[in-house]
This record gives sequence, C-alpha cells and structure tokens, in this order.
Amino acid sequence: MVLCNRCKRETREVPRKTRPCVKLNGRPCLLCQEDMDLEGKIQELQDRRRNLQTQMNASHDPFILTFHPEISSHILLLSMQEWDYDPFHGLTYWLHDQIPQRLPTPFLLSSICRGWRQLARSTPRLWTTLSFNLAKPTKVPLFEAVRDWLVLSGGLSLNIWICGYKGENPVSQEMYGPVIDALNQHSGRWQKLFLFMPAPFLRHFHGSSAPSILYDLYVNNCPVREVDGSLPTFRMNFKPSPTNLTICNIRLSVNDIGWDNLTSLSMEGMAFNECIMAIRHAPLLESCTMGEIASDQGDLSIPGTKLRHPRLRTLDLRFVREDLFIDLLHLMECPTLEVFRSESRLSHVMVDSLLSFLNHSVSRLKALELLAQDQDGLDVEGLKNLLNAVPCLQRLSLEWTMYDAEDPDDLLQELSSSPPILAVGTPGFLPHLQPLTLSLCHISKWEYIPRIYTWPHRKLLSIEISAYETAIDDDTHIKISQLIDQGANIRILADGKDYFSYSRAHVDKRLLEA
Repeated sequence: MVLCNRCKRETREVPRKTRPCVKLNGRPCLLCQEDMDLEGKIQELQDRRRNLQTQMNASHDPFILTFHPEISSHILLLSMQEWDYDPFHGLTYWLHDQIPQRLPTPFLLSSICRGWRQLARSTPRLWTTLSFNLAKPTKVPLFEAVRDWLVLSGGLSLNIWICGYKGENPVSQEMYGPVIDALNQHSGRWQKLFLFMPAPFLRHFHGSSAPSILYDLYVNNCPVREVDGSLPTFRMNFKPSPTNLTICNIRLSVNDIGWDNLTSLSMEGMAFNECIMAIRHAPLLESCTMGEIASDQGDLSIPGTKLRHPRLRTLDLRFVREDLFIDLLHLMECPTLEVFRSESRLSHVMVDSLLSFLNHSVSRLKALELLAQDQDGLDVEGLKNLLNAVPCLQRLSLEWTMYDAEDPDDLLQELSSSPPILAVGTPGFLPHLQPLTLSLCHISKWEYIPRIYTWPHRKLLSIEISAYETAIDDDTHIKISQLIDQGANIRILADGKDYFSYSRAHVDKRLLEA
C-alpha cells in the first residue's frame, strides 16, 4: 500500500509524479478518479503482459527451457568463457583493474528472460568465480553485489579474483571493509584466491576459518613499497597450505605458510635468503620461478650446506643479478631438473656457473631457454660447452637481439656435422633435439640449415628462427623451400612474417601479373 499523490490516501496503485487534486479539498475529482482507474488498469495490463512474455519465451525457446533443469543448467555451464574462470587471462598486470569492463557470462545469461534468470540463479556452479576490482560501482553497490554472488554460489568452492583500482574513483575504506569481511566469512570455501592490490587492502584478507581446499594462492603487493620503504608481511588467521603459490613484493615468514602441499612456487621482488628458505621448506616442490631477487633482508639466515632438491623439475630465473644468480646455483643441487629458463644478463661467469650447476646436479636436462640481455649478446663458445654437457636436451630456445651479438653459426654447424653417436660411443651434439627456436638479429651461414636435414636423426627437428636480416642466397633459398615442401618443419620469420610463405606468394603474384 502507498499514499496517493492526489489525496494522500492509501491505495494499491503505483503513485504518479503529478500534483495532488485541489478541486475538492484534496479529494480526487471525477477526472482524477478516472485517471487513477486507468493507471490501475495499465499496471494490471503490464503485469499480465510480463507474465505472457514469460510464457511466450518458455513456449518459443526450442532448447533451454524445454529441457530438464539439470540438462539446461549444464548447457549454461558449457557457455561460460575462459575468462569467466580466469579473469586475469590475457591481461598484463597493469591492466588487471579492467576486469569489470567485461560483464560476466552469468549476468548475460540472466538477462535473456525471466526463465533464464531463474535457471541461472538456481545453478550455483555458474557463480563459483567472483572477480571485481575496488572501484566504486555505478549501479549496484559493491557489497550487495558480492553478498548476492556468495549466496548464489551455494556451498560450493570459490575462486576469487580481486585487484586494486588506480582510477579516479576507488572505493573508500568504509566501503571495502565490509566487502572483504563478507569474503572472509567464506574463507572455508576458498579454492583459488588471487589478490593484486596495495598492502593496506591485503591486510584485511585474514579469513575466519582455515580453507582446507585452498589450491592456488596469488598475493601481489602493488604498488610495491610502503611509506617507510619496507615490504609488508602478508598473514592470515590460519596457516594456508596451497599447492600453487605466487608471492610478489611481500615479506615472507616461513611460519605463515604451510609448505607440505606446495608443488609450484613463484617469487618476485623477494629477498634472496627468503627464496632459499622457501625452497628448503617445500619438500614436494616441482616448479620454481624467481624474479628480481633482492639482497638479504630480515632475520632469516642461509645454512651453509647444499640445498639438494630431489623433486624439482623446472627452474626459472628472471632478471636476477649476476652475484645472486651465481650464489643461488652454487647452493642448489637438482638431480631431477628437466627444464631451465633464464631471462637475465648472461655473462661468461654466469654461463660457467650454470655449467657447474648442471654438472654437480647430474641432471638430465630436457629443455633449455635462455634470453640473454647483454650488449655483448650470448657467449657462443660458452654456450657450446653448456650444450655439450646436456646430451639429453630435447628443446632449445635462445634469444639475443643485440645487433653486435655473435652469430649462432657455430651452433648450426655443430648440428649439421654431428652424427647421433660419436666414434667413441658417446652421444653426438644434441642427438635428441626436436624443437630449436632462435631469436636474433642476423645469421651469416644460412646454408647450414639444409645440411642439418641430411642426417636421418634430424628429420623430425623443427626449426624456427626470428631474424631482423634474412639475406639468404638463391641456392640456399631453393634448398630450404624444397625441404619445406617435403614436410620439414622450418619457419623463418622476418619482421614477424613467415619469410618463405611471403616470398612464395610474392613470386606467384609476379607470375600471374606476367
């Protein structure tokens, strides 16, 4: 019941924004009464039409609303997009605050009609991934939207993706406090938790109960530094034991994380001693990535004994200083290491330390990826010594793009002249190599590439070379083209374009014009 705008009496009709009738001392006159009656009939017709449209949608929908609800719900689940499950997919870290620009698929499904909305809202699995940033919403209050989403997800496990907001209208502390508190009440259902935000926000994610199903934990302090220049420590009221852990620009305490289940660890902007202690406390660790390691901080001390890790299979070092790179490899032994990646300045000393690390680890390395960021490029002679130490290598990727870097001709020559087994019974030069990826400025001896495929054990070798200069002579060009026609997996990229596909199309065009 509401008050009429004209007579201020209770009525069931929807009030209109018009002036009250003043002809009969506030009581509606005949004309006003007739208008009120028409308004009531309009409202009744609108209600009837909405109900009719719902029935029409259900009658005309040839699929969703005609199936059993369980089948219809499964069809809605199949319509979910990849970014519905991974909102950070395809976004670089500085674009994470653009998540809300894409309306989640469950909202789109709910907007079709009333039947679809009821079906979507009664399918909890549609609402298990919650993503938003801390910007003030334009329509629905953030707290109400989050609370609704949590209710719709039922008691299922939750994947939560939240990032800070660098725009002009971020949420206030009064607004984000209740939102984060609501999420904390469901910490027992956290399966994936991705937090990309400044430290003052991170401190609020402490949880209310231990998430026994927490699988992925991603915590990134951005911006990096606090007011006093130190890194914050991320703590929860419980001790999370994730399987995959990523921590960026956070002080690490070994007492705050359960390491027993950890198989994948990524650390960026961490102190060197904290990285070592983290690896030491994770007995099941299989993959480790470290980037932009800083000097020692805090009270953690590094034991002098070797760190032998029997399960580690992938080690990835990114932008690590020369002294820390050497110290790290000197401390570690990884007998099961299969993949090594480095995106750093690779000096002669660093290549030597990597060679020593592989030798004393007695590893059977299968993949090697090196991105040399040095004005002198990569030491080709040192690289050859390194590759001779890993005869089981199957994948090799090298990148050095300085113009005055050495040509990789010696590497190509070794591949073209080495049999699978040498005369003394030892393996030849990389006999098991299959994909070879090179990214560089120039190559002088392109004729080595056709020679590589004269060996039977090189027939399955795939070669991809990205070069700024592709000065290939006519004879070599013909030989490589013939190999490609015969099925050899050879790609030469010039300025991002496939050189042989482009040149062949250009020749065909000239022939047609002639």
